[in-house]
Amino acid sequence: MLYNDSMEDAVLGGRYQLQERIGIGGMSVVYRALDRETHSIVAIKTLKAEYCSDLEFVRRFQNEIKATSDLQHPNIVKIFNQGEEGGMPYIVMEFIEGITLKDYIVALQTLKWKDAFSVTAQVLSAVACAHEHKVIHRDIKPQNIMITDEGQIKLTDFGIARVVSSATKQAKQDSAGSVHYLSPEQARGGLVDERSDLYSIGIMLYEMVTGVVPFDGESHVSIALKHIDGHIVPPQTLDPEIPKGVSDFIMVATNKNPLQRFQSAEDMYDRMKKVSKEPNYSFLGDLQVLVEEEEEVSVQTGFISAPEQHDYKADRTEIIRTVTSTVLAYTLAVIVGLLGIVFVVSRFDDLKKNMGAFGNTQYEVQDYTGMQADMVSKTLTEKGLQVQKVPVESDTIPVGYVVRQSIEEGTLVEERAVIELEVASLSGSFVLESYAGTDYRAAGAQLGSLGLKVSYTPIASGKYKEQNVVRTAPDAGSIVVAGDAVTVYYSIGTLSQTVSVPDLSGKTYDEAQKELEKLGLRVGTVYPEPGSDITDLVGGTLFTVTTNETLDPALPSPSEGPSDSTATPDGEIPPEAVYASETVIAQYPVAGTKVYKYETVSLYFCETTYLESSKEFVLEFPENIKGSSCDVRITVSDVGSGEEEYDILYDKKGVRKSEFPLTVEVPFSYYGAPVRVTVRINGKVYQEIVMYE
Repeated sequence: MLYNDSMEDAVLGGRYQLQERIGIGGMSVVYRALDRETHSIVAIKTLKAEYCSDLEFVRRFQNEIKATSDLQHPNIVKIFNQGEEGGMPYIVMEFIEGITLKDYIVALQTLKWKDAFSVTAQVLSAVACAHEHKVIHRDIKPQNIMITDEGQIKLTDFGIARVVSSATKQAKQDSAGSVHYLSPEQARGGLVDERSDLYSIGIMLYEMVTGVVPFDGESHVSIALKHIDGHIVPPQTLDPEIPKGVSDFIMVATNKNPLQRFQSAEDMYDRMKKVSKEPNYSFLGDLQVLVEEEEEVSVQTGFISAPEQHDYKADRTEIIRTVTSTVLAYTLAVIVGLLGIVFVVSRFDDLKKNMGAFGNTQYEVQDYTGMQADMVSKTLTEKGLQVQKVPVESDTIPVGYVVRQSIEEGTLVEERAVIELEVASLSGSFVLESYAGTDYRAAGAQLGSLGLKVSYTPIASGKYKEQNVVRTAPDAGSIVVAGDAVTVYYSIGTLSQTVSVPDLSGKTYDEAQKELEKLGLRVGTVYPEPGSDITDLVGGTLFTVTTNETLDPALPSPSEGPSDSTATPDGEIPPEAVYASETVIAQYPVAGTKVYKYETVSLYFCETTYLESSKEFVLEFPENIKGSSCDVRITVSDVGSGEEEYDILYDKKGVRKSEFPLTVEVPFSYYGAPVRVTVRINGKVYQEIVMYE
């Protein structure tokens, strides 16, 4: 008889007395329990009762035991025992007093980059151990990272981990981890190896220093597509205080091409130590691509010794205030988790003492007089110095060049030392102040009153409140003069507010744009241009287009037939000119879709059938099939969609070997998203590939 998910006071295996439920996930429940033999507190993870009869869920549960049983490492949660009670499997694990890294990020909004590096160092140490044992975690995310009361990082939940072999490097249907941290190869069903974990760590590091994940969206499908072909905004673009080297480090870790990422946990850890010493130095030029084409790469996964532990003791008053301020925004379950922060969160004040790898460096000041101020400022900033520019008029030095400097040549200075540069400037020039954290409209009004031309750009930010300035371009501290252009970047928060996409069909471009702007949305792709000649696109086939009175009179009317003078020398009459509609015919996302504010909606001004395409998919007779026939089923689905969301391209029983190769046309939608093709032979998955338009 199966137990219910809530079964406090039950005794498992005659030994483990459950005390209280402390967590619940998609397929399991976790309890605090007393080990009657050792009188110690342990954690018991049980499979939910409704899944105990499902062989696939039982397999995944047992896989966690198999994956972690040999992993002995201070940064990996320990597995003590396993068993089964009343048909319900369970795992006995180390009990962690603490909170998840996700709760920690939520409480502090952002971490200082050195603090984030400190966390990442321990995660990499754990991952290196797993990789050394040929185990790929495949679901690394802040929710699976615990911070103990002592400040130790613990990697948990190896439920979809996989032991590496030539047979398991191809991603299967259960290889997808949490979509926000999913590697591109997992999203597309490609090869999954150690570098897939490193991508997830890079995304996690991105979230720690910026407060937001690089890709977000209403559906898992949309987020997965962004991992495949979306552009990651560099962390320094979101927060200029993040050093260039740190930003570059994260961009390398999150490169879509595994060959362009760090090739092992050791490689990533070693580079992180170098970046910590020169955080403002861009090292991208130092990296070399060792493998020029996709092939099976031997990934070195030597063990990284566990980093020294860090002091996570916190200012209780400030942390309680942080938690209290979020009470109205989070559910009771999250609030309970956040209460634990008073015991474990810290500002990492002793980081430098505990982690010598992240030390300061000295820099020798040069003579900068007569050099271009912007170049000098960039060089000094990369070295960790703070530059203050002062505009002065000069009869001998060109505008924009250094006249004098406050620190003499040859002086050794520490990181973050302040150096003042007097810069030759036009009469009336002034230093641009910092408006970070102020209302962007008020900041814009003030900049406008100074004679500057102001424009606005919204960006996601976990550091600054919605509608507040994140930064300006040029940056604060730059020298400007009336008439110069300044862009104000303001926060739209963490992409948490959703709106419903309106129906834009029948609206002109201007009408659609205004409708979207009212909801906080933006226009994305526009194709084809309203009213443009699309004869080549539609192959000269005349179709009905929607026009209005504003059609440019200089353009030929779609209804005008060709005259004899347009005939070709051989007497053939060319097709009539066809024009795009002046109003929206289709859109993506479609009307009614829930999206985050400030996302884009693409507009299409012709029938979408002319924008759809297809590619041939050829299937040879499977080599491992015994006999001369087999059952074949070929389906196509959007990347990231559920297992039940697909279209059937081919479905036939008893296909003879002589009928192979089979050829099917794989359709692509008008918005060009990649699709997943799944081939089942005799009812079992034989092949999965992602195809691009």
